[in-house]
Amino acid sequence: MRIHTFPPYAFNLMGRREYQQDSLYAGEETRGSDGHFYIVCDGVGGCEHGELASETVTARLASILDDVDWEKPFTPAHFGEALAMACATLDKVAEGVDTGTTLTLLCLHAGGCLMAHIGDSRLYHLRPGVGIVYRSEDHSLVSDLVRGGKISAEAALTHPDRNVITRCMEPRRGDIFMLCSDGVSDEIDDATLSELLLAPEPMEEKFSNLEALCEDASDNATAIVVEVSSVDDAEEPIADMVVETPPSGEDVQRVSLWTRLKQLFKL
Repeated sequence: MRIHTFPPYAFNLMGRREYQQDSLYAGEETRGSDGHFYIVCDGVGGCEHGELASETVTARLASILDDVDWEKPFTPAHFGEALAMACATLDKVAEGVDTGTTLTLLCLHAGGCLMAHIGDSRLYHLRPGVGIVYRSEDHSLVSDLVRGGKISAEAALTHPDRNVITRCMEPRRGDIFMLCSDGVSDEIDDATLSELLLAPEPMEEKFSNLEALCEDASDNATAIVVEVSSVDDAEEPIADMVVETPPSGEDVQRVSLWTRLKQLFKL
């Protein structure tokens, strides 16, 4: 299977912040097509040098994934290995520094599509005629309170702890994937995003409108939008993978990795 894409669009805005803590990878040439992986990281607020964590994880993951043979399936185990190496690098680089980052990742490979996220940066999968097919659920204290029925979704928007971090799909032609930091998702609700990205206008125009809505964001605002142009051998089954929750207690090695991730990413 081969998933072909149009050239991706990306922006990395400062917003009303004094410094940039978001990092992204959208390919060596941002306007190149048929990329295989995309990354958005956002340094965790309240920690020292969040930009150090986001830049380190983005750069290390990009370096590792650049050597992957994308003509073969990229499995959750492969992702786990890559993430463990990125975490090890962050551990060394940030020794003695209280820092952390979110992570959102999209990989398009011979087996289909792998998507993963840690924290409150988001990943959306939209489809013409359908709307939002999938939206990642934030790993945050406030999101946990909403899911548990402790507070309403409306109250979550102004909750004092709304930024505290706690913890595939079958692509078709015309599908759109968007990775973004919370500086984007806090500015644009799902309905507006769906209406904007699925409008009949050219993607360049739609993306410019998206960027314009985020120029005065209260936080750093970063987004990557990728549109599927075609899928070869679409009749083949495509493996689904969404990394949402920690592994079971029976897998000691994976639990150890998850414990380390919680420490490094401040989950």
